[in-house]
Amino acid sequence: MKAPQISIILPCRNEEQSIGFCLRQVKEVIKKNNLDAEIIVSDSSTEKSEEIARKHNVILVKHKIGYGDAYLEAFKVARGKFIFMADSDSSYDFNEIPNRFFSLDRIFGW
Repeated sequence: MKAPQISIILPCRNEEQSIGFCLRQVKEVIKKNNLDAEIIVSDSSTEKSEEIARKHNVILVKHKIGYGDAYLEAFKVARGKFIFMADSDSSYDFNEIPNRFFSLDRIFGW
């Protein structure tokens, strides 16, 4: 399977009120901009966020509690050449995805 160009990573902890909205927005931006992207939700929720994310057919990874741990676990499964990171609390403008992703090799020197 061909790797996507962009991995969009959304850490999530008890965001059942906003995760669905965020995923719909991200998917709309992907479609509108014809992006080759995967969506990864890194979840440690104790409520229905995981269930909502599964309904959106995203890549779901579980992590221990912690924002840093959420990203570290998501990085393990991310296949994109570029990474876009944002919270799943609806505080980000996902229309910026085409302008704001960056390369893992730029971060880690790969």
